[in-house]
Amino acid sequence: MLKFENVSDNILKNINFSIRRGEILKILYTDNTSADNLIGILKGVSHPTEGRIIVNKQPYTVSSISEAQTKGVCFVEENPIETMLFKKLTVMYNLCMPLANKIDWFWLRRKYCKSVKLALQDLIHPTDFEKKISELPSSIQQKIVYCKWLLFSPKVLICIKPFLISDIQVNRVTEQMINLLADKGIAVLIVTSNWPSLNSLKGKTYYLENGKLISR
Repeated sequence: MLKFENVSDNILKNINFSIRRGEILKILYTDNTSADNLIGILKGVSHPTEGRIIVNKQPYTVSSISEAQTKGVCFVEENPIETMLFKKLTVMYNLCMPLANKIDWFWLRRKYCKSVKLALQDLIHPTDFEKKISELPSSIQQKIVYCKWLLFSPKVLICIKPFLISDIQVNRVTEQMINLLADKGIAVLIVTSNWPSLNSLKGKTYYLENGKLISR
């Protein structure tokens, strides 16, 4: 689903890795510049000077996060409860925003909202869909962040420092949701500097240091 082939820029040096459908790949970085460049290329903020990126067997070049999303690459940002949710709006609205951009006339067709509730019936309580995000505990808010992408079903989900929050319950939800997304066939790339949080997750671990990606 995602492949880097000898990708380089002013910092990164011949980065090579691949993630297949339903796999989790963990990249642990030691310097922010290397991580920022890697994430920046995936978001379209910058472009490699050499090499190529493949997503779902197609060349991947984007100029924005929205364009990345149309090509099947989505992101969970650092501290997503604060940066990716609209606290004054309902759970249903937050869940369906990406889908509404993907499906024409989404909000005018009740069957879609019914399908969302059915798809998430084992993850979100029926009475929570019409509540405002701010009315729910942080663990449920975190679950909604990931459920949004579970519904959207991208080819690749990039998770940036997903376990940085010092909340055991929220971290437990995060781990469960990442595993669920992978089980549904979504390739998950985790980019983080927080080593202990990665121990319980399946998948390969690479180390990004001074622009070089190393497998130990």
